[in-house]
Amino acid sequence: MQNNIKAEINPEDSHLELLMALKRKELKEIRRNWNFKGISGLNKKALAVELSRRITSNILPWLETQSYIYSLIKEIATNDDGVIYPEINSKRDLQIIKYLQEMSVVFSGKYEDADLILYMPPELRTNIKSVIKYNTSLDKKISRNPETTTARLL
Repeated sequence: MQNNIKAEINPEDSHLELLMALKRKELKEIRRNWNFKGISGLNKKALAVELSRRITSNILPWLETQSYIYSLIKEIATNDDGVIYPEINSKRDLQIIKYLQEMSVVFSGKYEDADLILYMPPELRTNIKSVIKYNTSLDKKISRNPETTTARLL
């Protein structure tokens, strides 16, 4: 999936609405990134619906493997509107944003006067916030696994 920072994002859009705005090819790429089986033949709408459902329900196991980007995910998820205005200071920052987009967890784009926002849809924010609140062992699991995402991003 391309890092389409020129696209407009409405921070009120649901995960499904954001997925529906993507091309079928991009949805298929998200399916491959998550390694979801049995849904590759679905039409665009059905694929977007199924991706939204599966991503939302698989967010905890995925989050447990994301030590390198956990703090960014936590920051976005705990913001009331799910929006942050990041500073891009390195190629690595761009790689992390691209990875989060490829996983359909964060969407990037322009909004009002901002050249770049990172936005997490409410369904995912709710799920991640409850995981953070009720799964106190998550921080421990992530701290024991500090290099999981680093290798994939490089």
